[in-house]
Amino acid sequence: MQLKDARIIDPSLAFDDWNEDFESPFGYWLEDDLETGEIDSISIFIREVLDEERFDDCEW
Repeated sequence: MQLKDARIIDPSLAFDDWNEDFESPFGYWLEDDLETGEIDSISIFIREVLDEERFDDCEW
């Protein structure tokens, strides 16, 4: 999928200069290939991972 198409689907995607990726407040971020504009990777944020005790107890 092209990054431009993803931005149409989710207009909240914003470029993060520090991480050099596009981040969404919905808990995911995308990295793209600068030459092709294709999405290379999608990372999904799991809030419970930050709370290791809850995560280890499988309370997610």
